[in-house]
Amino acid sequence: MPRGELTVDAFNKKSVLVVQDGQPMWDGNSDVQPRWITIKKELRNLAKSKSVTSSEVEVGEGGQEIQERERGDDMQQRAQAGFELGPLRKSITLSQVQIASLLANAFYCTFPRRNATGPQAEYCNYPTINFQRERERERKMRQGEGAEGGSCLKEDKGMRENEGETDKDGKRDMERKGKSTVPRGLVTFSRCHVSTLPDWKSCTALLPKLYITSEGLIEKDGQGMLQVDFSHNLVGGGVLGNGLVQEEILFLINPEMIVARLFTEKLGDNDCLKITVGHCNDRAADSVFLIGHCCHHRSQQYSKYTGYSDSFKWTGPHEDKTPRQIIAIDALHLKHPKEQYNMRNVRRELNKAYCGFKGEDNTNPDCYPAVATGNWGCGVFGGDPRLKALIQLMAAAEARRDVAYFTFEMKDLEMDILRMYNFLKTGLITVAQLYKSMEKFWEDMCTNGKQPSDLYSCIRSYLEKSKN
Repeated sequence: MPRGELTVDAFNKKSVLVVQDGQPMWDGNSDVQPRWITIKKELRNLAKSKSVTSSEVEVGEGGQEIQERERGDDMQQRAQAGFELGPLRKSITLSQVQIASLLANAFYCTFPRRNATGPQAEYCNYPTINFQRERERERKMRQGEGAEGGSCLKEDKGMRENEGETDKDGKRDMERKGKSTVPRGLVTFSRCHVSTLPDWKSCTALLPKLYITSEGLIEKDGQGMLQVDFSHNLVGGGVLGNGLVQEEILFLINPEMIVARLFTEKLGDNDCLKITVGHCNDRAADSVFLIGHCCHHRSQQYSKYTGYSDSFKWTGPHEDKTPRQIIAIDALHLKHPKEQYNMRNVRRELNKAYCGFKGEDNTNPDCYPAVATGNWGCGVFGGDPRLKALIQLMAAAEARRDVAYFTFEMKDLEMDILRMYNFLKTGLITVAQLYKSMEKFWEDMCTNGKQPSDLYSCIRSYLEKSKN
């Protein structure tokens, strides 16, 4: 595939890439270094330069090229700042048509160098994107070996291809009614990084309002809320493999989310990914690729389902008309479950949840929607849902959001969390007080043999004694 140059103005007007002269990049014989190594090398060279012209560095923002001369000391400061600040907030907006094209390429496994997952592979810090395992799963389904999750993507595809009935003249219902079957939405993927984190020992916030239930689903009953994806640090987890738990199901019923795996690098401890989708009547939406723009509209669901994991089953198409924004945050997956009570790991989970729940700095917190969440980091990750519930409530309190908590048919858990919440809320317990009681519990686990099942009773005891 030859090198191509994307001129934004030309692309917006003609929707074509202009192919330039150059050597093939993916012929298997060229010695191409990983992109980040090349970028760092070039930035270091620029930082050493006394002066830099616009022909040597092209910077794009909002589709407009900067055509001004940069002073050498300014460029050096920028290059150094790029290494010191680490990842900041970045967003990519694509039309649904563009995403359909990218997913079609993924289905036919056309993305180069994305099948290798070894530690030395160029994309070792990215999820897989090509559907090679999905195609193998489809083969097994034809042989009657199950793999129900794959049928969800297959049925989504068939539903979109055959949308509307066909009359005797070969026209579909939607076409006869003058309506386009082409989706007109925009999907925004925002990677967010929080560098300034709360001092949990001194947080004076009280716990937020809580709605908790053992019935319902986040995606169905959390309408209008910030919905939590219990993510892997490689977003999407096993959606293109054999995974069929919360995150994989979410990506299957919202298949446009899968394209995030193409460009989302492994999440760091203070990173999260926000995904939103909106409908747009602007025809230009089909041909504009935006970087640095964030739109908050809604995330689109295409499928209905029942069950979970081995019992998962696709039950039909879904027409989504509900506002939605999804936040992907990854919990720790520890070999020894006891380690989750270690305060180092508790702080990590508090910071991760806060990163996901934190709202826009320029938005009034009174306008923030509630968080729709549940047993984050539990199940296959081995987390204690009673601990994770407290952690998420503490993070939501600091982020100034209310919480809707779904325990997924676990009635006993619902009642345990509710009783604990009522104790903390009526006692006007602050986040700092709760944090210090967790510290005390970890000390007692290490020295006095306290067990995870003692968590709530110990916290209650510590807080009651501190008041006397």
